[in-house]
Amino acid sequence: MYMLSSYIISHYTGSYTSFVKDRIFTPLNMISTTFSLSEAVLSGEMTDTWANSGRRIPQWFTDEQMDVVAGPGGIISSGEDMAKWVKTLLNFGIDTATNATIIPRSVFDEMTTAHAIIEGIPAVPSQSISGYGMGWGRLSLEGRDAILHDGGLPGASTLVLFLPNDGIGVVVLVNADGKAPANDAVMKRVIDDMLGIKADSTPQQSRQPQQPVPPVQNTHNFSDGKSKTSMGLDKYAGTYSNPGYGSITLCDPLNSRNSSYCAQVLSDFAAVDAHNPSQAVHTKPQLFAKWSRLWSSHVRLVHVAISEYGHQFNVQVTTLFTEGFGADKTPFEIYDDALVEFAVEGEKVLGLGVFGSDGDPTKSTGKTAQETVEVWFDKIG
Repeated sequence: MYMLSSYIISHYTGSYTSFVKDRIFTPLNMISTTFSLSEAVLSGEMTDTWANSGRRIPQWFTDEQMDVVAGPGGIISSGEDMAKWVKTLLNFGIDTATNATIIPRSVFDEMTTAHAIIEGIPAVPSQSISGYGMGWGRLSLEGRDAILHDGGLPGASTLVLFLPNDGIGVVVLVNADGKAPANDAVMKRVIDDMLGIKADSTPQQSRQPQQPVPPVQNTHNFSDGKSKTSMGLDKYAGTYSNPGYGSITLCDPLNSRNSSYCAQVLSDFAAVDAHNPSQAVHTKPQLFAKWSRLWSSHVRLVHVAISEYGHQFNVQVTTLFTEGFGADKTPFEIYDDALVEFAVEGEKVLGLGVFGSDGDPTKSTGKTAQETVEVWFDKIG
């Protein structure tokens, strides 16, 4: 949605980033806000970024990639500049310093109006059900109308919230990913203090650091009698293709070493897995692939269960740092999880489908594997 919106603006104005700079950054004097990583680094004020595991990682998006990611997550800013933005939002789109209209009131009302329900049950007693507008969530917080947007990418977690009827705004910027629970706790404490509400003494539940899956052992038997099919893991290896996402070639660690591509893929994973000695020995079957995309360098599939159509795997869309990063040269990885299901007909693997990328493992209803997943890849080789 955000990529499409930024594309539409670029189509009619020539440049989404220039449009935002001319319409928002410059009028609000947000001098420390930019879409350019190189510009931010040259300022000397750019922070380092960290994975949820505690490892330092590089800034995720380069200037060359910014046209693609500018809409959903390309702005680099500061607390001071974000305060100017939130003041404008609290003033319903009018700059408090110059009285200039930054966002027309009709546009402000439309983008902050909830058009869909995203949480039909309150997450906690102090909140209402919540809806979603044009990039903004809306709910009742401690009985007050609240508008917010949160997000993150590798190395960053953010939260912007304002109470339009109370003149209160909160901005939380963290230079590490996976910190949504901490951001929520900070926001709640600030709101409680500003409204004079006694803080809840119940400890906030924190998200556990992400742990890589331990190395695969070359002693597993995929055809162990429990499987729906007698095919070996090598039958699931091969090349799969989707018109939008391109092709991916999965490697079986037992039968793929004659391929130079698979040999390199397995070597990369071995370098990372060798530096996780604290992990228990992992005996589940795994498949591996290179997947050079904006969010990843590789993919790891770990067998989970027999499924309706074949076999189900946990898929880790991962970035491998085989030489570490910064001063720490120890290999490591960071990843996001989803699920993959292979569809099998007789002794033939038809393809694989990805689902659960939003954290919800529930598949859609349908008569075929293709109809129940978010993205389908045909097996072509």
